[in-house]
Amino acid sequence: MVSSCETDAEIIDMVYACQQSIDTLDYWEQEFIKQASHKLDDDYDLSSNQLDMLTEIYKRVVFE
Repeated sequence: MVSSCETDAEIIDMVYACQQSIDTLDYWEQEFIKQASHKLDDDYDLSSNQLDMLTEIYKRVVFE
């Protein structure tokens, strides 16, 4: 089992930050963020691949 270092609150913060800068993202990244936010509304169930992608987008949004 893979343990994740991200808590639900950290994931929510990352998705929220990406949503704030969604106009700077590529189309597929925008779609991914929209899907991620819907998943958070449901049950916080993001796969490890989705978490990795979210983290990559978040790093670009915050640090560039």
